[in-house]
This record gives sequence, C-alpha cells and structure tokens, in this order.
Amino acid sequence: MWMGRDDNGKTPFTGATGALQVWTSFMRKANPLPLDMAMPDNVVQAWVDAQTGQGSDSSCPNAVQMPYIRGSEPQPGATCGGAPAPATEVMDWVKGWLN
Repeated sequence: MWMGRDDNGKTPFTGATGALQVWTSFMRKANPLPLDMAMPDNVVQAWVDAQTGQGSDSSCPNAVQMPYIRGSEPQPGATCGGAPAPATEVMDWVKGWLN
C-alpha cells in the first residue's frame, strides 16, 4: 500500500496516519480467512539451537523448531549450546576483518 502524490511532493501523512489507515479499513472489510497450510509428508520439524543452527533438544534455552526435508534434519546435540556453527565463525571473522 502506498499513498502519495504523483509528483512525489510532500504530504501531511506518514505511514501510520495515511497508508496504514487505508490498509486497516480495507482488511476489516475484506475479512480474509487465515492461511492454513498442511505440512507436506516429506517435511519434519526439528529442534535446533537458534544461535548455532545445530541440532538441539526442546529443553535447551535457545531451542526453536524449524522445518526440514525428511532425512536432512540435524540430529540433537549432546548438550545445550554446543560449538558455534561454521557460518557463525566465518561471519565473526568477516566482522573482525571489517572493523
């Protein structure tokens, strides 16, 4: 949703006072149905550590469930936390190099 002038001139509206008001009114009248999609048979949910991306247990503090193609899901780690994922190590190296 965009509200503005054809010549890109200033308007007295911001996102919350302009476009958001129109969008909210439209959605109330449209009364959309919730999207309810069934999980495909070849997709499973697995617990992973949100910080490392490694397999985790549901009781770990950073555990989140993520969908995986059956057979590609990470196996739960031995302990909560584990070693950092390789991608995290690379990003830390790049951040250090750029600073």
